[in-house]
Amino acid sequence: MRKIIYTLFIFTVVLLFTACDDYGDKIEMNGGEVYYKEPATNSEATALAKYLVASDYFDGSPATVQLLKANDSYTVNFVVKKGMAEDSSVVKGYRAMSPLLSYQVFNGAIVNIGLCNTELELVHLLAGYNFGKLITFGDDDLYYTEGIDKKLAQRFGDYLRETSFFSGKGLNAQLNKKGDIYQFKYNVQDGYEKDEQYKATARAYAVLLSRDLFDDAEVEIHLCDDYFNTLAVVTSGRPKKKK
Repeated sequence: MRKIIYTLFIFTVVLLFTACDDYGDKIEMNGGEVYYKEPATNSEATALAKYLVASDYFDGSPATVQLLKANDSYTVNFVVKKGMAEDSSVVKGYRAMSPLLSYQVFNGAIVNIGLCNTELELVHLLAGYNFGKLITFGDDDLYYTEGIDKKLAQRFGDYLRETSFFSGKGLNAQLNKKGDIYQFKYNVQDGYEKDEQYKATARAYAVLLSRDLFDDAEVEIHLCDDYFNTLAVVTSGRPKKKK
Protein backbone atom coordinates (compact mmCIF):
# COMPACT_ATOMS: atom_id res chain seq x y z
CA MET A 1 0.00 0.00 0.00
CA ARG A 2 2.82 2.37 0.80
CA LYS A 3 4.30 1.98 -2.67
CA ILE A 4 0.88 2.55 -4.29
CA ILE A 5 0.49 5.78 -2.35
CA TYR A 6 3.90 7.14 -3.21
CA THR A 7 3.46 6.32 -6.90
CA LEU A 8 0.20 8.28 -6.91
CA PHE A 9 1.90 11.23 -5.27
CA ILE A 10 4.24 11.54 -8.25
CA PHE A 11 1.22 12.52 -10.34
CA THR A 12 -0.44 14.62 -7.63
CA VAL A 13 0.57 18.27 -7.77
CA VAL A 14 0.17 20.15 -4.52
CA LEU A 15 0.22 23.93 -4.36
CA LEU A 16 1.63 26.29 -1.78
CA PHE A 17 -1.14 28.70 -0.89
CA THR A 18 -0.39 32.37 -0.29
CA ALA A 19 -3.52 33.59 1.44
CA CYS A 20 -3.01 35.43 4.74
CA ASP A 21 -5.75 33.87 6.80
CA ASP A 22 -4.93 32.26 10.17
CA TYR A 23 -4.13 28.64 9.46
CA GLY A 24 -2.23 28.08 12.70
CA ASP A 25 1.41 27.85 13.65
CA LYS A 26 3.77 26.58 10.98
CA ILE A 27 6.59 24.06 10.67
CA GLU A 28 8.69 24.00 7.49
CA MET A 29 10.61 20.94 6.40
CA ASN A 30 12.21 19.97 3.07
CA GLY A 31 10.13 22.41 1.01
CA GLY A 32 6.83 21.54 2.67
CA GLU A 33 4.94 23.25 5.45
CA VAL A 34 2.64 21.89 8.15
CA TYR A 35 0.23 24.28 9.83
CA TYR A 36 -1.31 23.19 13.11
CA LYS A 37 -3.87 24.51 15.53
CA GLU A 38 -4.42 23.68 19.18
CA PRO A 39 -5.12 21.20 20.61
CA ALA A 40 -2.73 19.68 18.03
CA THR A 41 0.79 20.17 19.32
CA ASN A 42 4.13 21.18 17.86
CA SER A 43 5.51 17.68 18.50
CA GLU A 44 2.57 16.06 16.63
CA ALA A 45 3.00 18.43 13.70
CA THR A 46 6.74 17.77 13.66
CA ALA A 47 6.15 14.01 13.65
CA LEU A 48 3.74 14.45 10.72
CA ALA A 49 6.26 16.58 8.82
CA LYS A 50 9.03 14.02 9.36
CA TYR A 51 6.76 11.24 8.09
CA LEU A 52 5.92 13.24 4.97
CA VAL A 53 9.63 13.77 4.33
CA ALA A 54 10.39 10.08 4.87
CA SER A 55 7.58 9.09 2.49
CA ASP A 56 8.79 11.59 -0.16
CA TYR A 57 5.59 13.61 -0.01
CA PHE A 58 7.71 16.54 1.13
CA ASP A 59 10.31 16.08 -1.61
CA GLY A 60 11.67 19.61 -1.81
CA SER A 61 8.78 20.96 -3.87
CA PRO A 62 6.25 23.39 -2.32
CA ALA A 63 3.52 21.53 -0.45
CA THR A 64 1.05 22.56 2.23
CA VAL A 65 -0.60 20.45 4.93
CA GLN A 66 -2.66 21.38 7.98
CA LEU A 67 -3.10 19.34 11.15
CA LEU A 68 -6.25 19.66 13.26
CA LYS A 69 -7.32 17.71 16.33
CA ALA A 70 -10.70 17.15 17.94
CA ASN A 71 -11.08 14.93 21.00
CA ASP A 72 -9.10 11.77 20.19
CA SER A 73 -9.09 12.04 16.40
CA TYR A 74 -7.09 14.04 13.88
CA THR A 75 -7.74 15.61 10.51
CA VAL A 76 -4.87 16.10 8.10
CA ASN A 77 -5.74 18.58 5.34
CA PHE A 78 -3.77 18.46 2.08
CA VAL A 79 -3.77 21.33 -0.39
CA VAL A 80 -4.21 19.85 -3.86
CA LYS A 81 -4.40 21.18 -7.38
CA LYS A 82 -7.81 22.20 -8.68
CA GLY A 83 -9.78 19.16 -9.85
CA MET A 84 -7.58 16.64 -8.04
CA ALA A 85 -10.03 16.24 -5.15
CA GLU A 86 -12.54 14.72 -7.60
CA ASP A 87 -10.02 12.43 -9.33
CA SER A 88 -10.75 8.87 -8.19
CA SER A 89 -7.12 7.70 -8.43
CA VAL A 90 -5.92 10.65 -6.36
CA VAL A 91 -8.67 10.14 -3.80
CA LYS A 92 -7.70 6.46 -3.57
CA GLY A 93 -4.09 7.35 -2.81
CA TYR A 94 -4.97 9.88 -0.13
CA ARG A 95 -7.58 7.60 1.42
CA ALA A 96 -4.88 4.97 1.91
CA MET A 97 -2.92 7.46 4.02
CA SER A 98 -5.44 7.27 6.84
CA PRO A 99 -4.34 3.94 8.39
CA LEU A 100 -0.68 4.67 7.69
CA LEU A 101 -0.79 7.99 9.50
CA SER A 102 -2.87 6.43 12.25
CA TYR A 103 -0.26 3.87 13.25
CA GLN A 104 2.98 5.44 12.09
CA VAL A 105 2.37 8.96 13.39
CA PHE A 106 -0.67 9.21 15.66
CA ASN A 107 -0.46 6.11 17.85
CA GLY A 108 -3.53 4.35 16.47
CA ALA A 109 -5.91 7.31 16.57
CA ILE A 110 -8.47 7.84 13.82
CA VAL A 111 -7.10 10.15 11.10
CA ASN A 112 -9.48 11.87 8.68
CA ILE A 113 -8.06 13.14 5.39
CA GLY A 114 -9.14 16.47 3.93
CA LEU A 115 -8.49 17.52 0.33
CA CYS A 116 -8.49 21.31 0.13
CA ASN A 117 -8.10 24.18 -2.29
CA THR A 118 -5.29 26.73 -2.13
CA GLU A 119 -7.03 28.65 0.63
CA LEU A 120 -7.40 25.50 2.75
CA GLU A 121 -11.12 25.33 2.14
CA LEU A 122 -12.33 21.74 2.34
CA VAL A 123 -13.34 20.19 -0.99
CA HIS A 124 -13.47 16.49 -0.07
CA LEU A 125 -13.36 14.87 3.38
CA LEU A 126 -12.32 11.22 3.61
CA ALA A 127 -13.48 9.69 6.86
CA GLY A 128 -10.72 8.08 8.88
CA TYR A 129 -10.46 4.36 9.47
CA ASN A 130 -7.82 1.87 10.46
CA PHE A 131 -7.03 -1.72 9.65
CA GLY A 132 -6.01 -2.76 13.16
CA LYS A 133 -2.64 -2.73 14.85
CA LEU A 134 0.37 -2.81 12.58
CA ILE A 135 3.52 -4.91 12.46
CA THR A 136 5.98 -4.32 9.63
CA PHE A 137 8.11 -7.03 8.04
CA GLY A 138 10.55 -5.10 5.90
CA ASP A 139 8.46 -3.51 3.15
CA ASP A 140 5.46 -5.74 3.89
CA ASP A 141 2.75 -4.79 6.40
CA LEU A 142 0.58 -6.97 8.62
CA TYR A 143 -2.45 -5.56 10.44
CA TYR A 144 -4.23 -7.51 13.15
CA THR A 145 -7.57 -6.83 14.77
CA GLU A 146 -9.29 -7.58 18.07
CA GLY A 147 -9.24 -11.26 18.94
CA ILE A 148 -5.66 -11.63 17.67
CA ASP A 149 -2.87 -11.08 20.17
CA LYS A 150 0.48 -9.61 19.19
CA LYS A 151 2.44 -12.85 19.70
CA LEU A 152 0.18 -14.73 17.30
CA ALA A 153 0.34 -11.88 14.79
CA GLN A 154 4.14 -11.92 14.99
CA ARG A 155 4.26 -15.69 14.43
CA PHE A 156 1.87 -15.34 11.53
CA GLY A 157 3.97 -12.61 9.92
CA ASP A 158 7.14 -14.63 10.44
CA TYR A 159 5.45 -17.60 8.74
CA LEU A 160 4.44 -15.44 5.79
CA ARG A 161 8.03 -14.35 5.43
CA GLU A 162 9.48 -17.86 5.88
CA THR A 163 7.18 -19.19 3.16
CA SER A 164 8.05 -16.20 0.89
CA PHE A 165 4.49 -14.88 0.95
CA PHE A 166 6.05 -11.73 2.36
CA SER A 167 8.90 -11.10 -0.06
CA GLY A 168 9.60 -7.38 0.31
CA LYS A 169 7.26 -6.23 -2.47
CA GLY A 170 5.06 -4.00 -0.32
CA LEU A 171 2.26 -6.49 0.29
CA ASN A 172 -0.45 -5.60 2.81
CA ALA A 173 -2.16 -8.30 4.86
CA GLN A 174 -4.62 -8.47 7.73
CA LEU A 175 -5.36 -11.20 10.27
CA ASN A 176 -8.81 -11.39 11.89
CA LYS A 177 -10.75 -13.92 13.88
CA LYS A 178 -14.49 -14.42 13.57
CA GLY A 179 -15.80 -16.99 16.00
CA ASP A 180 -13.55 -20.01 15.56
CA ILE A 181 -12.49 -19.04 12.04
CA TYR A 182 -9.25 -17.23 11.25
CA GLN A 183 -9.48 -14.77 8.37
CA PHE A 184 -6.38 -13.91 6.36
CA LYS A 185 -6.98 -10.92 4.09
CA TYR A 186 -4.61 -9.45 1.55
CA ASN A 187 -4.63 -7.19 -1.49
CA VAL A 188 -4.62 -8.80 -4.93
CA GLN A 189 -4.23 -7.47 -8.44
CA ASP A 190 -7.38 -6.91 -10.45
CA GLY A 191 -8.77 -10.15 -11.82
CA TYR A 192 -7.01 -12.53 -9.43
CA GLU A 193 -10.23 -13.03 -7.50
CA LYS A 194 -11.71 -14.63 -10.65
CA ASP A 195 -8.71 -16.81 -11.51
CA GLU A 196 -9.61 -20.37 -10.52
CA GLN A 197 -6.00 -21.57 -10.60
CA TYR A 198 -4.93 -18.73 -8.34
CA LYS A 199 -7.80 -19.47 -5.96
CA ALA A 200 -6.80 -23.14 -5.87
CA THR A 201 -3.28 -22.10 -4.83
CA ALA A 202 -4.72 -19.81 -2.15
CA ARG A 203 -6.90 -22.67 -0.89
CA ALA A 204 -3.85 -24.93 -0.56
CA TYR A 205 -2.09 -22.20 1.41
CA ALA A 206 -5.11 -21.91 3.73
CA VAL A 207 -4.76 -25.62 4.48
CA LEU A 208 -1.09 -25.11 5.37
CA LEU A 209 -1.94 -22.19 7.64
CA SER A 210 -4.59 -24.24 9.40
CA ARG A 211 -2.16 -27.10 9.97
CA ASP A 212 1.00 -25.15 10.81
CA LEU A 213 -0.31 -22.20 12.82
CA PHE A 214 -3.91 -22.51 13.88
CA ASP A 215 -4.20 -25.99 15.37
CA ASP A 216 -6.36 -27.24 12.47
CA ALA A 217 -8.93 -24.48 12.90
CA GLU A 218 -10.72 -23.32 9.76
CA VAL A 219 -8.88 -20.62 7.83
CA GLU A 220 -10.48 -18.32 5.27
CA ILE A 221 -8.34 -16.47 2.77
CA HIS A 222 -9.97 -13.28 1.56
CA LEU A 223 -8.77 -11.85 -1.75
CA CYS A 224 -9.25 -8.11 -1.30
CA ASP A 225 -8.92 -4.68 -2.83
CA ASP A 226 -6.55 -2.06 -1.40
CA TYR A 227 -8.88 -1.42 1.56
CA PHE A 228 -9.43 -5.05 2.58
CA ASN A 229 -12.86 -5.18 1.01
CA THR A 230 -13.43 -8.85 0.17
CA LEU A 231 -13.63 -9.75 -3.52
CA ALA A 232 -13.52 -13.55 -3.12
CA VAL A 233 -13.07 -16.09 -0.32
CA VAL A 234 -11.42 -19.50 -0.27
CA THR A 235 -11.34 -21.74 2.78
CA SER A 236 -9.27 -24.52 4.23
CA GLY A 237 -12.49 -26.34 5.03
CA ARG A 238 -13.87 -27.16 8.44
CA PRO A 239 -11.58 -29.22 10.65
CA LYS A 240 -12.34 -32.88 11.14
CA LYS A 241 -13.89 -33.69 14.46
CA LYS A 242 -11.49 -35.42 16.77
CA LYS A 243 -12.67 -38.76 18.08
